[in-house]
Amino acid sequence: MRALHKLLKVDKDFKKPDEELWSYDLAHHAGLSITEEYELLELLHELQRQEYLKRHLTKVLPMVAEMEGLREKIKHNGHFKNLSGFQFEL
Repeated sequence: MRALHKLLKVDKDFKKPDEELWSYDLAHHAGLSITEEYELLELLHELQRQEYLKRHLTKVLPMVAEMEGLREKIKHNGHFKNLSGFQFEL
């Protein structure tokens, strides 16, 4: 979760020590879709919810890192503003 927030330049204070956080504390801040949030809520055990979040982050982190790399390349090449579908703030 912290790696995702670092890539996205998001500073989130969960107001609890890490060892006291539950999946419910993190789920809304993990970039889940509404459908994925409902799927997580349907899981009955905390360990299942943690595994769900872990799989999600394992899938999403490389994509976000790649997008950040692409954003930097575009920014440095000067062809940034003409790409449709990319909404980045500089």
